[in-house]
Amino acid sequence: MSRELIAKQRRKVETYRGLRKIRAEAELVKLLVDDSNAEALAIAEQSIERARGLLKRAQERAMATGQYESALAWILRAKAQALRNNSRIEDSLQVLDEAMLLFRRTGEERELFHSHLFKHVLFRDRKKLPAARSELEYALELGRQLGMDWEEAEILGDLGTINHFLENYATAREQFEQALERFRVQKERNWHSEVTVIYHLGYVFECTGELNKAIAHYEKALELGKKHPEADLLLVLLHMTWMYAGARISLGETTQALEILEEWGAVSRQATLVYPEASFLELTSKLCISTGRYVKAYRSAARARSLYEGIGNEGGIAMTQVAIGRIYASCGEEDIADIYFSAGITLFDDIYARHRGEDMSMLCTSLSTLAHFASHHIDVDRYLSLLSEKIDNYSLQADKRKDILLRQCVGLLRALKGDADSACAELEKVIEMSIRLGYVEFQCDNRYHLGCLLADRGDIDKAATHLEEALKLAQRSGRRDTERHIHRRLGQLYAKSGDTDKARQHRQSEQSLMDQTYSPQVRLQLKLLHCEAELERNRHDMQHLRTELASAQENAAARQRLLDSKNEHTAHLKKVLGKVAAALRQRDKDSTFRPLIADIEAATADESWQEFEEEVRDHDEAFMQRLLQKYPKLTSAEQRVCALIRINTTTRNLSQMLNVSTRTVQDYRYRIRRKMNLPPDEDLNAAILAI
Repeated sequence: MSRELIAKQRRKVETYRGLRKIRAEAELVKLLVDDSNAEALAIAEQSIERARGLLKRAQERAMATGQYESALAWILRAKAQALRNNSRIEDSLQVLDEAMLLFRRTGEERELFHSHLFKHVLFRDRKKLPAARSELEYALELGRQLGMDWEEAEILGDLGTINHFLENYATAREQFEQALERFRVQKERNWHSEVTVIYHLGYVFECTGELNKAIAHYEKALELGKKHPEADLLLVLLHMTWMYAGARISLGETTQALEILEEWGAVSRQATLVYPEASFLELTSKLCISTGRYVKAYRSAARARSLYEGIGNEGGIAMTQVAIGRIYASCGEEDIADIYFSAGITLFDDIYARHRGEDMSMLCTSLSTLAHFASHHIDVDRYLSLLSEKIDNYSLQADKRKDILLRQCVGLLRALKGDADSACAELEKVIEMSIRLGYVEFQCDNRYHLGCLLADRGDIDKAATHLEEALKLAQRSGRRDTERHIHRRLGQLYAKSGDTDKARQHRQSEQSLMDQTYSPQVRLQLKLLHCEAELERNRHDMQHLRTELASAQENAAARQRLLDSKNEHTAHLKKVLGKVAAALRQRDKDSTFRPLIADIEAATADESWQEFEEEVRDHDEAFMQRLLQKYPKLTSAEQRVCALIRINTTTRNLSQMLNVSTRTVQDYRYRIRRKMNLPPDEDLNAAILAI
């Protein structure tokens, strides 16, 4: 249909004249912009020039110029849209400002209204959210004056989204609720926008700690989205379902969360949507780890890592590396776990050294894991400084989930640093917040960490209380991995206090969980998976090296052909000079031409040697140094021959490159063999390659 409309509009442009043609061209540019056609910008430029010419003639004839200014404004806005399609946002803003000025002069408030909406989109593209919010507020007021009720719901939804991003949650909630009221009274409902608003309202409730309301809104959005598939809601539903599953995990409803993840992970895979699929797999891996399904956890994390690598998402790669490390650490494979932990934290160091991203949730989640399983990988002071800076300069109080995550991470890092009092105080705050907000996941984790800290300080009664509560929460939510760790600490705690019966009971429970989830078969399978992953990476590296080698060989062959050509030219030049000398019958032939020929030979040899010396250095920069240390009596010419033999140069090519006869090359080889004390049956090439 789009092609037909474009063709029809082209016919109008060819038919119309003057002002009507300008308006028709503006409409054509808009159609081309919607069609992502690069031709739009060129037509816009031509149309603007034509419109300015018409406007100038109108002004010269003292005619009313309003219509011409309006046409020029239309085409300027169309050009701004074309510039945005070409990622030239700043240029687009400048052109749009000129168009809006003309719309104000001509009193076209409706066009001015639409221009403000477009300008808000440009500011959002530039991540200037306060400016985008101002444009929307102006457009909302103008739209109400013009009675544009249809657009009001959309604008309120966009305003709520921006305030959500700016963490003005109370304002965002109010605007989302107003938008939903407007949507409900519309005759033709925009299901895409309505579902998006319901989902974002649920996210606001989650951020403010109202988990049950958040889940209710997620479920409502999911139900509406399934009823109205024609609204192209798949991406919105996938992202919202990921949040929905996370909220279920926070409430300790792991079984329901896993069902949701598997269902919608399959949907994203069928739709070939890489990032959503990777996100579902990453969260599935986390859930499988906590419930003791380690093989499935590994497969999910490995698949997610592969997908993240394909799209270049460094944060996702780092998260999955840490997740795989946690799997092996839980199974007692510390050496393998260290490989993954080290890779993950190295990536995080690189990411946050470049100050990428304001959201600390991802880093805090992984640091919490590393603090528990692999503390020696963490630069505690560096990350404490980073997190403290975020607490001081970036208000997280409105977003309860982020606040809990950050405080938990700070508490664990302080515990690693040896500041037990401060760590306990921080974790107690987190537990209090988790109880108030109903976050079962955070209650369980932080009671366990606090219990361990108190046990290390010798406060047996308080430690036992927190660990027993953590055990109940872990059992209720089916978190066998955490449950096993709690049984171990309780066994140690009761053994220390002299309560042998309870100590034995917890040790038996721990062993039972070990038998269920850490069987020799599981550990063997995980080791096999690790070996398969390493083998695949080695294959990939080998293929990469083979490609590089083929490229290097091709370059060397090209250089060889060039050198052969140069040597042929040099030989021809020497022959011509000899003929000239003979023809002139000069007595000083030797003194005149022989030095010249020698200079040509030396220059050619030096040039050839410089090129190949660089080749040798790239191939093995330590070779020449080792050669001289082992055989210091080799002359510079003999060193060159060795270097060229090192890169598999034949005798014929050696003679051409050094500009000597093959007999001379054989002499060089003989002298090198003698200085290297090689027996007659040993190959010189093999001896040089072995250096």
